This record gives sequence, structure tokens and C-alpha cells, in this order.
Amino acid sequence: MPKVSVIIPVYNTERYLERCLDSVVGQTMEDMEILLVNDGSTDGSERILLACLAGHPDKIVYLKKENGGLSSARNCGMRRATGEYIAFVDSDDFVERDMFELLYAAAKETDSDVAECDFDWVWPQRSVTDGAADYADTADIFLRGRVMACNKLYRRRIVEEAGVCFPEGLQYEDIAFFYTLLPHINGVASVHRVGYHYVQREDSIINRQTERTRDVFAVLGHIADHYRDNAYFGAPGTYGSGVEYLYVRFLLGSSFLRMVRIGDAKVRRDCLRDSWNLLSEAFPAWRKNAILNTRKTGKNRYFKTVCRFTFRLYAALFRLKLLLFKG
Repeated sequence: MPKVSVIIPVYNTERYLERCLDSVVGQTMEDMEILLVNDGSTDGSERILLACLAGHPDKIVYLKKENGGLSSARNCGMRRATGEYIAFVDSDDFVERDMFELLYAAAKETDSDVAECDFDWVWPQRSVTDGAADYADTADIFLRGRVMACNKLYRRRIVEEAGVCFPEGLQYEDIAFFYTLLPHINGVASVHRVGYHYVQREDSIINRQTERTRDVFAVLGHIADHYRDNAYFGAPGTYGSGVEYLYVRFLLGSSFLRMVRIGDAKVRRDCLRDSWNLLSEAFPAWRKNAILNTRKTGKNRYFKTVCRFTFRLYAALFRLKLLLFKG
């Protein structure tokens, strides 16, 4: 059994692919397998993948499938993975040469089911580091958890036993994967070094805000259903208040800001309206949330100021700021 299985979904990323593959094949950790999942690419990606396979047949498993999207490709790779831990690398990104060695060592030293490292957001002229957190408890993970799938290792046995996979056909699949897995894991180890480089492309999903932004509604519902179906709402570890806080965190925070960026005015208004209604209907007493009221952060202070009126006001102000900034 290899120590780590690295799953790389590939769809039409020939411009970035060689750098990505070089960074993974050249890892200081030797006992690993690399699963290249060609998700129906129509550009020159397959040529690059087959050349990499020919050069490293002992390390690489090549999988080819019809296009099904990122979640489908990751799930395909997970079904074939054999490593003690699994990891994901997107084919337009790249990693530091010792990333998996450091993450594996941290996971083993602490007997953790998940290990994560710092990553940076990479633009053509600058980069910004996003640090891994040292979580105090489960509530802290709901408060500050970094949901990105690709800066982590996951113990494969735990993922398989929990039956957790990426929801197909939805954006924000990392949120669903991270939080449906959370009740099943024992500890998150942190490596405070940048290991993963998250390349920002103009045509990437994260940089296109459309009606698909409402996929977050289905993702949050997917998480809530998982917790209800497995009786985690009443279990120790603040899981019930944690899911409620996730609704607050995303619908008043990051997803709210994405919706403000939607260009079509009607779609933007509808998404914002539905976002507020979902929070109010799913958790009408959300203002009493334990994490919201006991964890003193700037975001929580902001969330506590939101009501139906200020929700609309903040949307208008953020939209105005965005337009002025663009101008």
C-alpha cells in the first residue's frame, strides 16, 4: 500500500498541466501513486498525460472517462486509490516538492485523519497566503475551517467507511466534502508552510459568478441531510449548532459576497432574496447560535448586525463598492 494516492482531475488544462505534473512527480516522497483522471479533455491534455505515464509507469495510474465535471473525476480517482491517505491536486495548480512528505509526517506524528498545510492564491502579479489553522475544537473548525480540498491529506479508510464523496453536478463541492467528513475524523494536523499554489484563472469557476452561485443552497442542504441521517445533530461536538453556523457563515458571508458580484440584476436579486429566505426558514433562531454568540470575531460581530433590512443595505453597499472599484 502506498503512503499517499494523489488524484489529479484533468479537463482542458494543457497550458498548465506540465507544471502541475512535474511538481507532483518530483515529490520528495517516493512511496506514492498518482492517479491521472482525464475527464473527457478535448485539447492537448491527453498527449501530455500519456507522455507523463510513459516516463513514470511505476508511479502513475491513467484513467480516462467521459466528461462529468470536477466532482465526478475526483470520485473516479477515489474509487481506484489504494494509498493510506488520499490527496487532490487540480491540474492548473502546482505544489511544493515536499508537500506530501510534510503532510504525511504531520498526520502520522499526531495520528490525525486529516492534515493540511498553508496555500497561496496565485495571480499573475501577486500571491496571497492562506494559512492552515490550529483548531481548538470542533466548534473552531465550523468557525474557521479551510474547506479547500487540495491542501490536505485524508485517511482513505475513514473516507470510505463514512461513504463520503464529492456531490456531482454542483459547485462548492469542497464545502460538502469537508463538512460531511468532519464528524467521522479524529483530528486535523497543521503544517504551517505553503505547500499548495492555487492558480487563479480568469475563466475558472471561482471567477465567474452566475446563477450557479445558488448551488451553495444544495450543498448546505446536502450537509444538513448527512448530519440528520446519521443523527449527528444531537451528538456531542456541537454538530447541530455547527451546521446552523455554516448556514450563517456562507449565506451572510462568502456566498453573499459572490452573489453581490452576479452581473445580471434580476438573477442577483433573486439569489440574494432566496439566500435570506433559506437562512430564515431553515434556522429561524439562528441569532441565538452558540458559535455565533461565544466566539468573538469580527465576522461574528458583523453577522449579528444582519437583519432583513441591513441584509439588503449591505448588498447595495457592497455592490456599489464593487462598481466603484472596477471604475
